[in-house]
Amino acid sequence: MSICPQLSSFAIAERLTREGQDVVVVEQDPVIRARVQDQLDVLTVEGRGSSPRVLEEAGVRGADMLIAVADIDEVNVAVMRDGKLILPHGATVLREEDHIYSHFSLTAKWICSFCVLVGWLEVYSVVVLFFPEFWRK
Repeated sequence: MSICPQLSSFAIAERLTREGQDVVVVEQDPVIRARVQDQLDVLTVEGRGSSPRVLEEAGVRGADMLIAVADIDEVNVAVMRDGKLILPHGATVLREEDHIYSHFSLTAKWICSFCVLVGWLEVYSVVVLFFPEFWRK
């Protein structure tokens, strides 16, 4: 399975299909998706690779490997995070273009991903509601 918005992932999908692998490409751009579908013997799924629903639809549970090669490193990290939850024993490959996070350990990347998720959900705001010390004054 490849999360595929760029031509580099096209080359990866092409090589894997030449090796006889079944490849599923997740792409949100219909033009790129159509091109990949026409030129390669792959299944394509429309959507964002960072969506757990799209990963499920693409069949991540049955995959041997998940490859994330999106333009944005944060998307690749999110795909890996969600992919590892769905596919805990499969191989995952993450491309980091900017190498911004390359010096962080995998544990640090997970902690950062968790903190970003907590920030998005604004959990702190909800927790404050349960502690009267914050809002009594």
